[in-house]
Amino acid sequence: MLDLEVVPERSLGNEQWEFTLGMPLAQAVAILQKHCRIIKNVQVLYSEQSPLSHDLILNLTQDGIKLMFDAFNQRLKVIEVCDLTKVKLKYCGVHFNSQAIAPTIEQIDQSFGATHPGGKPSPSDSSGHQWQFIAINLPGSAIPPHFLESGSHRIVGLVLGCEGNILPLVFNLVGQFRNKPQGRCCQSLLPARLVYVSHFRCQSTMLFSSPPPPTVYNSAEQLFHLNFRGLSFSFQLDSWTEAPKYEPNFAHGLASLQIPHGATVKRMYIYSGNSLQDTKAPMMPLSCFLGNVYAESVDVLRDGTGPAGLRLRLLAAGCGPGLLADAKMRVFERSVYFGDSCQDVLSMLGSPHKVFYKSEDKMKIHSPSPHKQVPSKCNDYFFNYFTLGVDILFDANTHKVKKFVLHTNYPGHYNFNIYHRCEFKIPLAIKKENADGQTETCTTYSKWDNIQELLGHPVEKPVVLHRSSSPNNTNPFGSTFCFGLQRMIFEVMQNNHIASVTLYGPPRPGSHLRTAELP
Repeated sequence: MLDLEVVPERSLGNEQWEFTLGMPLAQAVAILQKHCRIIKNVQVLYSEQSPLSHDLILNLTQDGIKLMFDAFNQRLKVIEVCDLTKVKLKYCGVHFNSQAIAPTIEQIDQSFGATHPGGKPSPSDSSGHQWQFIAINLPGSAIPPHFLESGSHRIVGLVLGCEGNILPLVFNLVGQFRNKPQGRCCQSLLPARLVYVSHFRCQSTMLFSSPPPPTVYNSAEQLFHLNFRGLSFSFQLDSWTEAPKYEPNFAHGLASLQIPHGATVKRMYIYSGNSLQDTKAPMMPLSCFLGNVYAESVDVLRDGTGPAGLRLRLLAAGCGPGLLADAKMRVFERSVYFGDSCQDVLSMLGSPHKVFYKSEDKMKIHSPSPHKQVPSKCNDYFFNYFTLGVDILFDANTHKVKKFVLHTNYPGHYNFNIYHRCEFKIPLAIKKENADGQTETCTTYSKWDNIQELLGHPVEKPVVLHRSSSPNNTNPFGSTFCFGLQRMIFEVMQNNHIASVTLYGPPRPGSHLRTAELP
């Protein structure tokens, strides 16, 4: 059974590995592959016909965990623990869910502390005591002098507690806090200095200026959601013989819900922000770069006849002295063109992840007079940039750029998860009546039938492409279709999404003025 640490709004993991919000899909898969003897029975769930309409899910069936990735940017958006009986969970090093500890609402309150009261329920303890919520101020004398340097003489926060409880608090310089149980280290996710405020006797709840979403009770489904920032617990109450006592108008405009003693968590969610419903996949954390460079966007440059090259907006973790916490995101642009030498490409993009030498050209049969072509004594070769989603083909004789291949990394394609998704934009020349000189943009998310509508005419019949690892193996994803258009080849899947785009054209001189492109 996995024993994992929960970090709200950040991650779920242990000392060996960690699933972090914002992590690319390929890194999560690499973790699962590396620890395949421990983490078994992993399912990949996606929509075959509409891959952009539903999140891509890695379902760890043996461990009761689901990793939900955004359908567009393919970064980790939500971590769901759907079966808490299959995994041990701890927070700040102390277990709140294990074979010996049931994740009851009392246990969650003890481990995580307070949350914001909702418009419907107000939690109660097992004795039936109602939690009350009244605005109060802390006296300035209770706050250490060095904390008052921030000018926050009146601290406004949020604490959940019943009368008589003694709660230690931790504040930071931006006015946020966490409940700190005695004898436990409180771990901060914010780059602010933490200040400990001594124990005080809490008789009520303080209102917080930017609260997490309220607790929510769905009476129709009898689901109670206890929400913290970046963390949510769902309690299923319909399994109890006695229905929960719910009072919509309890006091001070709040509702009251008396939860049955022993009710346990059914699901737990880790996400970014205040609301699970509105959450989005965060930017990739610096800890996930691992020395790699990623492409934020790739623009195809055109001349009068067709594609001329690529302009890439790249992201990297800034390197320099200091700790990783002091590092910053580095953003810069580079351009590569047809006819560039391999040295030019290396100076612009750095070393490729892999160099692949072509053994044969299977598309040669579609060239004019293929039988007259003299066999080459050396092979063309690719620079594979997996984190950019780009391949660059070099001529074996001239060692200059011959083709670019852009990959969309859709699930259901033969090359899925080899490349990161390339966020490209391709201008297409429109040859309609009264539309001379106009262009339309094709993106990673365009569908082929929409492109044909923009062009105003059907494209010639495609070449059917069959891929397999060996002649005796079959491709479970089926064939793809290759359409030629304006010195480009669009590989289209059976659901009409574009799997890859190959750009080709006449070589151009490799000498370009590049000093202006350097940061």
